[in-house]
Amino acid sequence: MTIGSDKIVITELLKSLGYSGSNPIADSYVKFGSSGNNAILQIDPDGNGSQRPTSLVTLQNLTVAQLSNTNNFLF
Repeated sequence: MTIGSDKIVITELLKSLGYSGSNPIADSYVKFGSSGNNAILQIDPDGNGSQRPTSLVTLQNLTVAQLSNTNNFLF
């Protein structure tokens, strides 16, 4: 992934979860983790509810700070 030019499209995934907000990062549906030098994109099916987030993809050699910008996504 090239920060600033590539986009991760998760529109349909969020729609399938019933998400209808405008910022799934702020609403805790999209979360981030890390493993070594890699950032992990996680999806939480109920935001701050009782369900746990699921890892969707690991992006090598990216930090959470680099990945977590809303400009990297199409919601």
